[in-house]
Amino acid sequence: MPWHDWPILKVILLIVVVAAVIWALYQVFWELWLGAERVLSAFARLLVIFVHTLPRVLLAGVIALGGLWVMNHLDNSMMRIPISLQVGQQQPAPSQPQSQAQPQQ
Repeated sequence: MPWHDWPILKVILLIVVVAAVIWALYQVFWELWLGAERVLSAFARLLVIFVHTLPRVLLAGVIALGGLWVMNHLDNSMMRIPISLQVGQQQPAPSQPQSQAQPQQ
């Protein structure tokens, strides 16, 4: 081992440096651990919120489906719409009579 021949002061300095590196890496690991814990906690809260709002989303879907069913099965003859609002059934306005030109002989 190369450090057997070193002076005792260098060996102590090496031990201090190794301890400082281990301490710094431990601090990094601990902060990463706390960050991962917070991320997982936030993800769990997000899932709880999704599950909590699911009944409202399903209710909105049922309302939309019911409205679609009513629109498809509603008898249109029951509703009286004024003629001015019936866009698809309007008659074209009568045009001006055109004078017929007689061919000259």
